[in-house]
Amino acid sequence: MFRYKVDDREAQKLLRNLITRFSTLNKETSFIQRRVSRDLQSHFDKTIDPRGSTWQILSPSWAKKKARLRPNEKILSFDKYLQKSITSPSAMSKWVNPRGVMFSWSSYLPYARVHNWGGQAGHSIMPKREYGYISPEALNHIAVFIMRGI
Repeated sequence: MFRYKVDDREAQKLLRNLITRFSTLNKETSFIQRRVSRDLQSHFDKTIDPRGSTWQILSPSWAKKKARLRPNEKILSFDKYLQKSITSPSAMSKWVNPRGVMFSWSSYLPYARVHNWGGQAGHSIMPKREYGYISPEALNHIAVFIMRGI
């Protein structure tokens, strides 16, 4: 009969450190997801693009209909379907690779793209009203958060 004794204290220590690092990473990524989601939602209230320009006004026919149905709603906020559809599905929507962590936000609505980038929508041409960007303020807030953790 053979007996082997393996000293795995170093391996256990490495695993504990790795687990601690991943739990910290989850806190960091959770903060980033919340901050970016809040920033994306704020673009609907501010109605400005990344360059600080105000979104183009609604077409006269749609403005008339909107004034009758929802007079106090801002552009792209009718029933807030588009605004509510922009999500980061879960913590699993991040990908970790050797170069860093990548996040994703998306909308399940087929018209989300044309509202953000502009373009052909049926018989109409939609103007570009960018809401899918991260503001410099949010990026700075995230950078400060990350630098404090380093």
